[in-house]
Amino acid sequence: MRYTKTEQGNIVYIRDQYYIVNDLTCKLLNMYYEKKHISEIANELKIDEVEVQCLYQKISDMIIEDQSYDEEIKFLQPLKVQWKITNRCNLQCKHCYEGEKCVEQLSDAQIQSIFQKLLDSNILNLTITGGEALLVDNLAKYVSQCLEKGIMVNIFTNGIMLDNFIEQLGDVKNGNLLTFEVSVDGAQEEHDYIRGKGNYQKTIANIKCAIQKGYKIITNTVVNGITKNSLVSMMKELHAIGVVSIQLSNLMLKGWAKEHENELFISRNELANVYREICENIDFDFYYADISNDVYHLDKKGETRKEGKNTWKCCAGDARITIDFNGDVLICPQFPKYILGNINQLTLLEIWNNPLKKDYINYLRNLNKDKQTCFVYDLNFSK
Repeated sequence: MRYTKTEQGNIVYIRDQYYIVNDLTCKLLNMYYEKKHISEIANELKIDEVEVQCLYQKISDMIIEDQSYDEEIKFLQPLKVQWKITNRCNLQCKHCYEGEKCVEQLSDAQIQSIFQKLLDSNILNLTITGGEALLVDNLAKYVSQCLEKGIMVNIFTNGIMLDNFIEQLGDVKNGNLLTFEVSVDGAQEEHDYIRGKGNYQKTIANIKCAIQKGYKIITNTVVNGITKNSLVSMMKELHAIGVVSIQLSNLMLKGWAKEHENELFISRNELANVYREICENIDFDFYYADISNDVYHLDKKGETRKEGKNTWKCCAGDARITIDFNGDVLICPQFPKYILGNINQLTLLEIWNNPLKKDYINYLRNLNKDKQTCFVYDLNFSK
């Protein structure tokens, strides 16, 4: 179990919720995850076994009763890091919001140095993205080191190289902490039209390979004018092969997506109809972002609930930072000009405590003031 310090106290992350706990509770949770016997715990804490059982009952009640912390948490260091480890990619997808990229990438030594800084920190979650993250040499070795330390790792990938990456990982410790988020854009015809002929079969085969190896696979699909009519059949196939979570997200009209706007654009009414059709034809859980960018969960009973807070707000800089492909650290990946520092030159804490961070956060939140979604998404429905 991993935790981090905040101005309010220790924060632990259990079942997708944050809990503020004291030092004793942190110690008890650590012992629980280490599978220590009650007698061993009692001896170490110098209390009797009955008292130990009572303490664990209180922790259990806290979780069951969902006494999670939902106010703004003031983290003393980043809780999550998103790392755009490369901007190189092996595909040229029509809906990519980045478009043409340079092919620069940090050296192997620089990438290794950044991983070491993350390993020496107290982060709980690392998201690795690109470009195509699996193009990075020795990535499997670094991911293994993160997992061994107990850091949850999410890797975004198009899935083309997933089988090779899993082979490089081999028998990894704490493999349950690793999740692959794989892009699947519609059924075979639509996916191959967007991502290139033959890529659908490669991606699906590699998803099956990962699932057979025991890894958790989440898929993400951008809902747009090309994918909108094939989502139901796609979702049924993904569910049948064992994908644990199917996510639908909104189009961002930037980069190559802007160049293919005539094909990709989807109106608010069309988007609402797409979700209505899916809800009427899918009988298993899935997640989707509506036009306000709130995230909803539809369960197999047909009941829909909003995940997280009822009102969207900009949370840039609260708990997460983004490392760009050149080492620059941003509070929001959509604003590369607001740099907190370069991870190759400064420590994580120096970057996190940059006095300019507060000004950048306030600027972004003023842009989003009174909005239902990030102002970046407003452009998507301007046609």
